[in-house]
Amino acid sequence: MTIFATATLAAAPTTKPIPTFDQYPATPVTIETPVAVRLDSHPMASTFRTVLEEGAKKGPNFAGHYTVVTWGCGARCLQLAIIDARTGAVFFPPQTQPNAFDMVTDDSKPYEFRVDSRLLILTGSPKERDTPGVYYYRWTGSGLKQFHYVAKTWDPSAALEAIARDIEGLKGSYPQLADFSVARNLRIDRLSIDYAYRTHKPEPRGGWTSGVPNPDDDGIWFDIDFHDPKSTAEKHTQPAKVVRHCIGELELSFLHLEGTKTKSIMGDVWKILRKHGVTECR
Repeated sequence: MTIFATATLAAAPTTKPIPTFDQYPATPVTIETPVAVRLDSHPMASTFRTVLEEGAKKGPNFAGHYTVVTWGCGARCLQLAIIDARTGAVFFPPQTQPNAFDMVTDDSKPYEFRVDSRLLILTGSPKERDTPGVYYYRWTGSGLKQFHYVAKTWDPSAALEAIARDIEGLKGSYPQLADFSVARNLRIDRLSIDYAYRTHKPEPRGGWTSGVPNPDDDGIWFDIDFHDPKSTAEKHTQPAKVVRHCIGELELSFLHLEGTKTKSIMGDVWKILRKHGVTECR
């Protein structure tokens, strides 16, 4: 049995107007053949040679004649470099390295930028700090300068509802989800999702499975639950945790039983959990 955890983030109030791309215009430059990446222009360039060279070939996508290149650096983590398509010079803005974008799970893009603007928007937690939010940077020609920030606050109920809606979206592929609905199976007051389809009373054989509905051959039972990691409730301590997954201050237990003749939904549920910010505890 695998244990998961997730939470989502909602924007906190801000009194300052949100910057727009049009407020920081740049003139797009047509460059049919970008200059080759200068690996000697930054100490980190050689380390990421392949991804930089492949990204540079696509041409300018930021601030007129620059190319933003991003790549993964672990589970839901991204790094970023900016290449001058006219000179091949590479920039690694230090204040953005790396971006733990899983800290914001409201479907925002980790980075937003345009070729006709000097504005770059980062959503997540740059440098993996505990300050998730939306960061606004202005390109100066040699680096990024932060000038605005919108904090985000934890909203686990919103994450749970989003997970439930995505599970409901699987009904067309899995007959055993025929009776599942957000309205019936989402328990916001308990921060949980529970579902049973074609189940029977368990036999008294001991263990945690004796205390929950057991599925028929074509049935299923599962329980997704957000809770305090210090909880000593039986459902949070049994079965023994193989892997702990966390985001923010919550853990999520994911208990499930499937009938022997059902097509397993667990792979797709796992994808949904990760989509909404699930990652291994640090």
